[in-house]
This record gives sequence, C-alpha cells and structure tokens, in this order.
Amino acid sequence: MRKQRKTLWVVALLALLVAAVGFFWRHSDIADTSRDDKTLRVVMLGSQNETLEYGQAQTYFPWAVMGNVCDVLVRWRNGRLEYQLATAIEPNEDATRWTIRLRPDVYFSDGSRLSATNVLTSLQQLSQSIGFGSFFQDVDFTRSVVTDALTLRLQLHHPRADLVPAVLAAASMVWKAGTQTGDFPVCSGPWQVSLFDGINGAELTRNPYAWQPVVYFERIVIRPLADAAARVNALLSGAADYAFDIPVSSARMLNGQPKYRVLRSGIVGANAFYFSMNTRIPPFNDVEVRQALKALVNRQQLVDVVLEGYGYPGNDLFGQGLPGGNTLAWPIKHDVEAARQVFAQKGITALTLLTADLTPGLNNAAELLRQQLAEIDVTLTLVRLNPADYLSDIRRLHQAPLMAMFALNRPFVAALPVLFGDNNPYNYGGWYPSSMVERVTRLRATPEPSLQQPLLQQLQRQVMHDGPYLVWGYRDQLSAAVTDLQGVELSQGVPLFAYADWIKGASANGR
Repeated sequence: MRKQRKTLWVVALLALLVAAVGFFWRHSDIADTSRDDKTLRVVMLGSQNETLEYGQAQTYFPWAVMGNVCDVLVRWRNGRLEYQLATAIEPNEDATRWTIRLRPDVYFSDGSRLSATNVLTSLQQLSQSIGFGSFFQDVDFTRSVVTDALTLRLQLHHPRADLVPAVLAAASMVWKAGTQTGDFPVCSGPWQVSLFDGINGAELTRNPYAWQPVVYFERIVIRPLADAAARVNALLSGAADYAFDIPVSSARMLNGQPKYRVLRSGIVGANAFYFSMNTRIPPFNDVEVRQALKALVNRQQLVDVVLEGYGYPGNDLFGQGLPGGNTLAWPIKHDVEAARQVFAQKGITALTLLTADLTPGLNNAAELLRQQLAEIDVTLTLVRLNPADYLSDIRRLHQAPLMAMFALNRPFVAALPVLFGDNNPYNYGGWYPSSMVERVTRLRATPEPSLQQPLLQQLQRQVMHDGPYLVWGYRDQLSAAVTDLQGVELSQGVPLFAYADWIKGASANGR
C-alpha cells in the first residue's frame, strides 16, 4: 500500500511538472525572471484590473505589494497587536478622542521624514475608499488635528473603545502626503515599488532609507496567477521561489518532498470558510430558513472532505483561537430532518449559489453543499466565476441568494466592521438588525475589558443563532516554497518578506 501511494505521488508530481513546462512555454514573461541570490520570486492570485489603490483591491496581489512597501500604525502579528509606526495610541476617558504618537526615526523612500500630517492624510484617504470607508465612519476628520510633527489627535463622533483592534489594526497604512492617484506610493517600508501592472506583476527594490533593519532581499518580483495549479507549477518548474495560497491537494503532494516545503499558518492565520446567506431577498430574509440551513450543513464532512487535515470545524463565528475568540457552544444542532421540514413548509425547492476559488477549496465546498441540499430535495445551482473577477462586481454578490466566501481569521470585535454595518459593501449578508446595532454601540462605548465580555457574548450568540454567515470551518493559510526559504510572515493574510532569507548552508537549489 505504501509503495502504491508513493507511486501515485510521483505520477502526480510528474504530471504537474509536464503541465508546468507547457504553461511557462506560453507565459515566458514569468519564466524570464532568472534566479539570483538576492531576488525573491513570488506568485499569487491577481487580477488584470488591479491597481495600487489599496482600498479597492480585488485580490491579495496589491495588498502584498503595498504591505511590503508601506508601514502601518499598528498591526496584528501572531494574534497580538504590535505597534509599528506608532509608539502610543491612547484614548480619553470616554474613548471619543484618541492621541497617536509616532516614531521619530522614520523616513520615506525619497528621503523625507514621516510626519503626523502624512498619517492624518493617509487615514482620511482610506476613509474615502470603497474597501475601508465604513471602518472610519465614526471618525470626525473635520475636527481631527495634528498637534505637532509627531502627534495627531483623532476626534470621533461616537465612543470607540475598539478603535485600535477593530479599525487601526485593519486600516492604518501610511504613505507620503501629496502622492497623486496612479503614482507608485512613497512609503517607509523595507522596499519601494519600481514596476507595477495588473498583468505582468510588480517589482520591488530595497528602500535605501528604511528605518527597520536592512532586509536580505534586494529585489522581490511578484507575479499574478489566477489559477492555483499554475502557482504550484511555477514553483515546481523553478520559475518561482514562493507560491502563495495553494490547494490542499497540492500541499499534500508537496509535503515531504525534499526540494519544497509547505507553510501552514495555524489557526491564528487561518481563513474562515463560510456560506453567506443574503437577507436582502427571499428566502434567507426569513431567520427560520437561515437556521434550517445551519442545521442541515454537515460541517465535519466539509472539513474532512474539503480541508483534508488542514482545517478546523467552525461554529458560525469569526475569531477562533484569537483574543476574545468564540468559546460558545454552537446553538443549532445538526438535524437534517428538521431542515427538510422547514424547507418543505416554506416551499423552497431550488437555490442558486455564486462561487469561485478566490482561495482554493471554495468551489469544492459549494459542490458538497449542493450534495447535502439534494438530501432534502432542494436543487442548488452553482454559478462558478473567475476568481480574479469575483469581487469586481459587488452588486452581483449582493443580488445572489447564496455565495461561497472566505475571510481572514480576525478577533470577533475586529470582524464586526469588516462583515457587518449598514454602509459596508462587504456585508454580503446584508444583515445588521437594530438590536445588533445597539449591542455593538454599547460594546464600543465600554473601555473596561471585564465589562466588555458579557456584551461580547451577547453579540456572539445573536450572530451564531440569527446571523447570515454559516462559518463551517477554518483552513490553514497554505503556501509552498523552496526548502531553503525561511522567515516569511503573514499579517492580515498578506505575506511579508522583511524577515525572509535563505537558510545558511542550504544545498537545495544550488546554493
């Protein structure tokens, strides 16, 4: 049996290598990037329509570029908050005014010094973007001021005790004020953008004025590849050193191969896989139907079949394994017959679901849901879209009864502004009832952590029981690299290379 399995893995590997040769014969622009010791070659999902407008990203590609070029005030790192450009972010007594103090030793890539004006301008521009506008709805920029070269004060319309974990840790990227739309950003991170376009990718070169320790790689080339198998092929053919976001099947194939290593994030950096039920339209505007689908879905089967040992069961909440994470028992039992009765009583015999492998596994999950719905005589029609274009038409997603989606594993309070809210385009479920608004408002006005916990649990119970997101599981963020690459980190799901280098003395790949 072991010999058979080994033979199958060899056959699969050879098949991928053959495919790689054909792929790169047709896409020589990627293969032409030759390997050298100080260049890191990266492949990841991207769209031809991408720009470096950070708040309008459709895939991880522009976020990876900007994340390695620009610094932030504060970020999540390994499940904990870490200050980067800020040295302190402090509220007044009722959390309606926040003072932000900056590092004094930071320079942009053009040699100019970071100032509080740059920070305030950057936050204001983020507040006007499609992707992050809802995050800053409580910030009153007309009354927010710069108090000195390294200090600014944000004035809020309403108390936000969660401003740091829920807002600034998600959206506080800083670039030089005055940069025109469409220009390469001038930032203070380890690299600067030398080339960028949505088709051919990006080239980053070392920032000579970076305030952090000098990075190993002088140059990073990031190529967008929409097809997950093509990303793996790039690695196998020697055209890439690091392939971001690979399928579980590829991870299993590469695991144990001497020239490659599979990088697993663990639960802290995992992706939450979920089905979004659209409460704007029938039938999921009916809470009984939402609860029936939650009761029907066999989560363990989804985890076992789709995630194949690289995942964890979900309970309809975001933030598993993180501070303030969900520890509540799932309130709705797996009950196929109860679900059958509800769907029959409501006359629901057919549904439509949008899906795309925006991350590998979403299409497989959608197919398994189709089979599970067939058990109660409900026909699910799957509309498979190109992953590079999945988020390009938000209106289309808002009109679909069901969609397959994933989200970064964030603390629950940080997930609230990402997936809920009245004016949030990424509130795919369209659900934000007045009772939830009241609870969120109370939570945000409560600075004392011990008093936040009961409010947090009330919100979690409401989301689990009535909410539109069926979070069936979490999957490790999976990437693959040549064996001698080390030090790649994830922040908000984006690969960062500031600590990356080659393992000294490694013989793999000719070094």
